Amino acid sequence: MNFDELKLLIEELLDQNRTLVYENFNDKSDQILIDAELVSELLETLQKNISNKNLQKETLKQILREVFHLQSQDLIIFKNGHIFIKLVSKLEQKVPQGRKSTKEARYNGFDEKELISFYNEFCEDENVKDLIDEIAVKFVNKYIIQKGISNDEYEKKVFAFIKDLFYEFLQKRFDNQDEFLHGFSGYIFRINFESVFSKIAETMLEKIAKGNQKVVAFLEYYSHEVVIQNGQKYRIPTIESSNGHKWKIVSIIPIVRVYFATLENITQIKSKIDNLSKEIAKIGKSQNGHSLIDTQKEIKQKIHTLVEELNTKLTTIEKLRKEMIMKKLSQTEKRELQKRMTFEKNEAEKIKSEKQRYEKMLLSNAALAKYQKLQRELDALKRELRNKTRLLEQNSPAYKEIKAALVRALIQKKKKIVS
Repeated sequence: MNFDELKLLIEELLDQNRTLVYENFNDKSDQILIDAELVSELLETLQKNISNKNLQKETLKQILREVFHLQSQDLIIFKNGHIFIKLVSKLEQKVPQGRKSTKEARYNGFDEKELISFYNEFCEDENVKDLIDEIAVKFVNKYIIQKGISNDEYEKKVFAFIKDLFYEFLQKRFDNQDEFLHGFSGYIFRINFESVFSKIAETMLEKIAKGNQKVVAFLEYYSHEVVIQNGQKYRIPTIESSNGHKWKIVSIIPIVRVYFATLENITQIKSKIDNLSKEIAKIGKSQNGHSLIDTQKEIKQKIHTLVEELNTKLTTIEKLRKEMIMKKLSQTEKRELQKRMTFEKNEAEKIKSEKQRYEKMLLSNAALAKYQKLQRELDALKRELRNKTRLLEQNSPAYKEIKAALVRALIQKKKKIVS
């Protein structure tokens, strides 16, 4: 089935389900919502002709653009099963008089209220955090390590570089290129300014902890207080803590090495603990807060008690049987004796069933041996985790102080010293 035929099918479905298409969504004339129920039906229709899920979504986007006569800057967003259409083309783009390029205007001339609304509508905290993490890592890798930019170039262009990275990631997410996303890139960077530089600082410290010499060289700049360039003296922003202590790169490296090595060890130990716990759970689960060994002892004791009860019952039954044979009994006495025997036999069967149930709960000697071995390993790992956690707690204050001081240095510029 070709594109035009698929488009016709989608148009028919949209027309048949008009009640599931909400124009002026949230009382905004620039928003349309297509309900998740209808979105699911639209994708199922495309699935019959297109197997690739990403291609299904891309095809649906293309069809919706034509059906709703969308402009190139309008956004189509998949969220929580729904489809949101943001009619960016309807938004007013205010550009200060006399400016030819919207890049010269704050947020590319878009009203901040519109950007706030868009942020609140389509940006979830967890997604924004992930975006910031990706951008910070990409910035350090691309500009500090791969391109090896100078500290001068960093001071001049860092904000532009980061804004461009926001635009690059948002463009991929929303599958669009337009002035609105340019403006939104600036807005999302501004309101997450501290978080972005905090993650950049963290990424740089992790790199020097692992011995990356390009990042070491870049941060060495902040160990100087004064530099001379073209005969002019400049005061350098130093890595200075709130109590006035100035950190040099040589004193930073040992601390961050211990911090990140310990953090990595903790992650590895937790992973091992998780895997061991799963292995132990396959053997059997502890009960009532007791270890599996204690539980097995309790089961054995219960079986022993049941065996004694069963023997007592069998002895009673045997006595009753002998009494039935040896004594001359009336019919009434025989009936009563028979009732007692039947009752005791039923009780004995109940005890047997209970004993068998507990016997099934007993583990083999091999399984118990494996459990004990795994449990010893688990206990050792938990001790190691406690030790590493204490080490991290001891190291954290110094690391946090360095990180906060580095953030302050990274957002400042050198200042000319006037004689």
